[in-house]
Amino acid sequence: MPSPETDPSLLPAHILASEIAARRLSPVDLVEALLDRIQAKDEKLHAFVEVYRDEAAARRRGGRQGDPIGACDRPIARNSDRAQAI
Repeated sequence: MPSPETDPSLLPAHILASEIAARRLSPVDLVEALLDRIQAKDEKLHAFVEVYRDEAAARRRGGRQGDPIGACDRPIARNSDRAQAI
């Protein structure tokens, strides 16, 4: 069973912020852990319509680490049949 010591996706936000600020945790490693957790849990929970793992990896390769990939309660996705207009 994962623990906060081995899985950063289980840590509270204020701890994550201090760990990243102290450079003990990489934002890239955090995103990977979160994406892994989504993949492991979403088949049962169905909490996500779209998960952009490839886009997150492309941003990392492009040197744009830390740029958020937006999320809201009414997602708008380009090139998606689920896109909604606000």
